[in-house]
Amino acid sequence: MLNWKVCVMLTSAAVMVSTRAQASDPAATRSIVLQKLLDCRTVGDSAQRLACFDAQASVFDRAETARDVIVIDRTQATKSRKENFGLPTSSLPVLGVRKDEVGEAVTDITTKIKGASQQKSGYWLFVLEDGARWIQTEGKTIRSPKPGQSIRIRKGALGGFLANVNGQTATRVRRLESR
Repeated sequence: MLNWKVCVMLTSAAVMVSTRAQASDPAATRSIVLQKLLDCRTVGDSAQRLACFDAQASVFDRAETARDVIVIDRTQATKSRKENFGLPTSSLPVLGVRKDEVGEAVTDITTKIKGASQQKSGYWLFVLEDGARWIQTEGKTIRSPKPGQSIRIRKGALGGFLANVNGQTATRVRRLESR
């Protein structure tokens, strides 16, 4: 009879191998519409293969137009990450894609201030060139931010964000959901 520790180790190893096999098999995570298009490559007869490609390409085109299938390349993914920097949705887990598979990781942005206003709380609200809104969350003094000034926002410790306005000392900020 097997020792319980050996059973646990064997079960763990089997799960890890299964998970790695699924992760390394793109067909396991692909859209059915895309997989059917790619399956046309296996059709032996040239005329039938072409007919298969034509039919499945048409199905794929309709699915993409209806937004049942979303096609995004690395450049688009990186642009989207920069636009959504600071929002909880920027990791794209809903697409079933790991962060390291979709373009470069975004850990900071540098842009220009479109507008800034001091709130009743004394904290500054920054509107960036792309319309993103960030608010100061700590009472550090910032010398009157103005439109056109540079702002760098980067990830801080424990999921927070730090902003440097026009080279000044960093202050804690958070992204507001709406634009």
